[in-house]
Amino acid sequence: MFSWPLLKKEMKSIWVLLVLFILILTMYETIIISMFDPELGNIMADFEKAMPGIMKAFGMVGAAEANLTGYLSSYLFNFILILFPLIFSIILSNKLVVKYVDNGSMAYLLATPISRSKIIRTQTIVAIGSLTLLLTASTIIGLIYSELTFPGELTISSYLYLNIGLLGLHLFINGFGFLISCLCNEARTAYLWSIGVPLAAFLIQMLARQSEEYEFLKYATFLTLFSPENILAGKESSFWLTILLFLLAFILYGMGQIVFLRRNLPS
Repeated sequence: MFSWPLLKKEMKSIWVLLVLFILILTMYETIIISMFDPELGNIMADFEKAMPGIMKAFGMVGAAEANLTGYLSSYLFNFILILFPLIFSIILSNKLVVKYVDNGSMAYLLATPISRSKIIRTQTIVAIGSLTLLLTASTIIGLIYSELTFPGELTISSYLYLNIGLLGLHLFINGFGFLISCLCNEARTAYLWSIGVPLAAFLIQMLARQSEEYEFLKYATFLTLFSPENILAGKESSFWLTILLFLLAFILYGMGQIVFLRRNLPS
């Protein structure tokens, strides 16, 4: 199924990166949770009135909610927890495949007794596992710190649901980056696509949020498939969109594996 020695090698090579991003998310989560104040609602309502365009662009409409879950939904799940795992995901997907092809290491790896299918399955497991570890750590840290700081204020079921949806979104993004990594011979080309497409989606979403005139653009970006607002509202569509994100993610990983197995790699 996969190569255990290669798996251990890859995990050793990325553990520093993984810990770094866990620390970054821990810093932001603890700061933002510490800033929560039920009385903050009036201040944020004034901000929304004064700068509606900016607040909408960053998905902070409704940030004036007095409950901790709604507050975290606006401040973490609409920006921070999308941006930093996205950066981690882009680095990871390109490191696992195209970097080896670009620097010629893949030819040496293929010369070992490890089959091509085992190599790509192992890299897929590392990609999914590392991203899942990052977001699981983020979820646990946020949950524990929220309960220590504001006992009973967090709706745990909604918070966990938000994190499951977030994982689906990032697996989709990582799956896309993984597919691109399997398609390209040069790391710079892979980075161009794996950064450019999510960045374009992010900018389109910001534009769609700013004005009703551009609201139709939300259908042009995959980020719309993850809606913290709909998840907290308990809309049935949010459940099916989360399932869709996971399904599309694994399709993209599968496509990446097929491409890697069938293509002619440069020597």
